[in-house]
Amino acid sequence: MKRMVTTAVAECVMSGAGRAATAEMKVHVFVIALAASLLANAGPISAEKVLVYGQEASLIHEGAILLADTFKTSSDVWGKVSNYANGLKFTYGDDGLTISNNTGGKDCDTAWGLTSKPLILPKDVSAFTLAVTMRSAQKFFDAKGGDSYSNKIRWMDDEGNEVCPSTQLKFDTQAGRFITTTLSGLIPVNATRAVLSLGADSPNIIAAAESMTLRDVSFQVYNPKNATYATSGTMICGPVNAKSGTLTWSAEVPEGTSLSLQVATYKEGEALTFVGPDGTEKSSFTQSGTAIPKALTQGKVLVRATFSGNGKATPVLQSVKVAGQSAGRLALRSTAIDPMTLKVVQKTRSPLKELDVPLQVLVTDDYPIRWDTLKLVLDDKDITQNVIREGGLLTFLPMEGQFTEGVHEFILTLKNPINKSLAIKQAFFRGTRTVPQAHRVTLRDDGMTLVNGKPFFPIGIYSVCKREFNGMNLDKAFKDLKAVGFNFAHTYGTTLGAEGDEFIAAAEKYGFKLFISPGNMQNIAKRLENPGVLAWYIGDDTSAHQRPEELIAKNTNIKRVDPYRFTCQADAIGNMDASNYFKYIEGTDVFLPEIYPVHEDTPETARNCVAKVIRDMKVFHSDIKRYHAAQVKAGKTPEVKGCWPIIQHFQGWGWKRFPTREELRAMSYASIAAGAHGITWYTYGGFPHPEKDPPRIDYGITSSPKVWGEITEIAKELSGLQEVLCARNVEVPVFKVAAGPDKDVLGNASLTVMAKRHDRELYVFAVNSVLERISATFEFEHLVGVKEHLTGKDIAFTGKGFSEDFEPYGVRIFVVRIGGQEL
Repeated sequence: MKRMVTTAVAECVMSGAGRAATAEMKVHVFVIALAASLLANAGPISAEKVLVYGQEASLIHEGAILLADTFKTSSDVWGKVSNYANGLKFTYGDDGLTISNNTGGKDCDTAWGLTSKPLILPKDVSAFTLAVTMRSAQKFFDAKGGDSYSNKIRWMDDEGNEVCPSTQLKFDTQAGRFITTTLSGLIPVNATRAVLSLGADSPNIIAAAESMTLRDVSFQVYNPKNATYATSGTMICGPVNAKSGTLTWSAEVPEGTSLSLQVATYKEGEALTFVGPDGTEKSSFTQSGTAIPKALTQGKVLVRATFSGNGKATPVLQSVKVAGQSAGRLALRSTAIDPMTLKVVQKTRSPLKELDVPLQVLVTDDYPIRWDTLKLVLDDKDITQNVIREGGLLTFLPMEGQFTEGVHEFILTLKNPINKSLAIKQAFFRGTRTVPQAHRVTLRDDGMTLVNGKPFFPIGIYSVCKREFNGMNLDKAFKDLKAVGFNFAHTYGTTLGAEGDEFIAAAEKYGFKLFISPGNMQNIAKRLENPGVLAWYIGDDTSAHQRPEELIAKNTNIKRVDPYRFTCQADAIGNMDASNYFKYIEGTDVFLPEIYPVHEDTPETARNCVAKVIRDMKVFHSDIKRYHAAQVKAGKTPEVKGCWPIIQHFQGWGWKRFPTREELRAMSYASIAAGAHGITWYTYGGFPHPEKDPPRIDYGITSSPKVWGEITEIAKELSGLQEVLCARNVEVPVFKVAAGPDKDVLGNASLTVMAKRHDRELYVFAVNSVLERISATFEFEHLVGVKEHLTGKDIAFTGKGFSEDFEPYGVRIFVVRIGGQEL
């Protein structure tokens, strides 16, 4: 959310045919040079100048180069270079373009981007190949849908209009080695120009080891009907567990081309050597069905295919089997190659009061591990020689006094047989320091937050910071927020060092709870005794910046140090068919759906903004229902998750206007009536940049007295309802829309209703989600009194119920009393 973007995103798919209109649009992702990994489906693990698509592998096309850059010096092929807040340094040299931190290692938000000038596409071409070579210890993620910090090809006409969704690209990266990621496909039929964007919004580049280097980029186009092919290439696939048998394959081998295969058996501690049927490196399998020497089938077998061509044709490999077992589907994943499927699980409990207990780590993988490459560094000290290994179980016996009170971190590094390396970093905690019982948090079985067992309904605001509105004073900021009902806050500022101390102290002075970035593991340990920290904020626009397994690993790491607080993430949730949240559910305790529906200043936006809030909340609850069903099916106890929606109250970052007062009220209360366990709003302070061309003004809730008044009106109301909101939901009364639409523009019921019991009274929250007047009836037996809470107005009733007229986007909270019942 720090750099919000709105352009629609398509996942590497274009709907149009190629310019030659000869085939459906296909996008191929493949890897050349040293790119290698072990895929979960036993697919190809390395490819050099070989294109893998569907069930076939063949030599790549070679065509006319429209863009090429080695990055040894700055080049004019890039029309725009983006460097968010000047937080990075760009250095050109023999290795290429190195992008590193420019703030002296200070923790900050960084992003980088390169955008090419429009590349004019020749009329006779219909396909393209893009290759990007880079080196990095981190996996980079672009700003979802944005242009400044993204990896994609935009297809345009002569007037600069995009003719179809952009083609997306994700990098494969590895520390210490250059990896080339290549994207190939057909050019959209109406495109006359292409604009290439490379960039990343996350993770931040802070330490020297986190820098990255771009070495080569090339973009070439061709016509498949008359293009030339590469004349040679290789591909490795497998592994397969085989005892004995033959090597079989199916392929098309045109005249003037050839295809040969070799096999290798992985043996621990030995180099990987590919050989032919006579057991030597000089021979190859050229006839399908040839017997594999028995000595080569006593373990995990890998297969290397060598393609040779004459430039005019290519062999096509369709399948490979070792002793009747498939060496893997030939299809690579739709994104760049993933790392090893290594699993590292700490068997020693953490946190742990006892200091000198041995550290035990279990390392497993579905594929071979080169244990001779094992390296274990603990607290910056190499302890590999002191590790006892029994299979995949690693045990380190600490010397007396070696484990001191606090956080300890280790880095475990291993390679697979083709030298793909992976480093896993994990933390653990030793000692007696902990979160005091009074500040420990859990989730009630319905998702409500409990602090030391007592319910708490968060009423929060994003990005609290020093601004003109508060006289650049955090104490005043929190004092003002407390006075109008807020109890929960976030910051994009650092939570480390003196700045973090100042922010947390100011918040705690006024009794605020916080959801903040952990900074690092040492900072988490430092904040164990801070009562204000309710949740560690570990995902912002999560699906754009992290893979599910990375978020889960981050969550697990934090819980080893602080299992007494929540972790939380924020993201636009998507829709029922393509939820951004579902794959990330296990990554945090709480989800904050980003619900910013007032994007355009149009009648359509005015009609659907409240309906979108309800729809997004439905997606959340649908995801949770599916997740729980899967857990039950797997024999697991369903994990409770909380939801604190983020409701829009800003203008800027591409959004054309603030919500109106009526829209804001209906959106906020609709999220609660639709099942929220807390609420937050984006955002506290805007960030005006009048110096930009064109000027950019981003407004938050402190931008004017009017805007401040609209949001604080709601915060005060909710604060007064804290005990009611913390109560459990009960069955809603029977109600009916008697006049006006019974559905909103997205098909939701036009009246969203929630009921809670508190102090012998029934509180019925009702929100009209249509921009029209409606009338509704509510049925009750033995009704003795009804009052509208927000206005204090008595509602006329009969013994069987009451009716109410709702203005467009009207909100009501009915306080109902029923005779003869203890509510």
